[in-house]
Amino acid sequence: PTQNANRPPPATGALGRAYLVSQGRSFSTAAAFASVAVERLLDALISLLGLLLAATWLFEAPWVRRTLYLAGGGLLAAVPLLYGLHLKRAPIRAWAQGLGPGLLSRPALALTGFLDGLDVIRRPRRMLAAGLWLLLSWAMVWAQLALLLRAFGSQGGLQVALLVSGVLGFGAGLPSSPGAVGVYELAVVAGLSLFGYEKALSLSVAVIWHALQLSISGGLGALGLAKDGQNLYHLARLLAHPGHGREPTASQ
Repeated sequence: PTQNANRPPPATGALGRAYLVSQGRSFSTAAAFASVAVERLLDALISLLGLLLAATWLFEAPWVRRTLYLAGGGLLAAVPLLYGLHLKRAPIRAWAQGLGPGLLSRPALALTGFLDGLDVIRRPRRMLAAGLWLLLSWAMVWAQLALLLRAFGSQGGLQVALLVSGVLGFGAGLPSSPGAVGVYELAVVAGLSLFGYEKALSLSVAVIWHALQLSISGGLGALGLAKDGQNLYHLARLLAHPGHGREPTASQ
């Protein structure tokens, strides 16, 4: 969840994850990217649900809830849309293969690989398991905020955690500076200000929370890359020059 803000810009981070997931496996990077897209969709739905619950406690204006309902409906509509595209992938693949060599052939074939990777949508047990794991990760985020507020001698209920993490998830997920430095802190301070927290306390919580997330996600990411024999330099080169094929591992 909030770890999204600590990744590279969305497109680069998602492509990098998809590349690493597909290495040594029978599916393509485009197919792996589909699983990343489904994960982001479930992530956004949980974040939006938290915002909606917090809004029912905090805001009396009907337009707030209507806006959140519309946003949630749009995200939910993406599921049958992706499912429909997955079912229609055969004619799309035939169209892509009929293009022959050319400027459009590579992205067209990548599109078919992406649609193949959406097979997970047809497996409700896997979707449910993924949703539960994401919900658990969000629960850890809410607990982190509650513990940080307590460490600074303050308190924060469930509505505080739901709203602040929701604002953070959408705000810091926007394209911004590396690691969302500044934007992350601004989103946390803005969310806490709605509950009347002092700006000094809010900023302190935001800075420490961000540093904690960067340390956890950066450390785990470095361990994962090292285990796969990769490093950020080779991954960045591959994403910048995808036509060059698989980059040599760090041990090479």
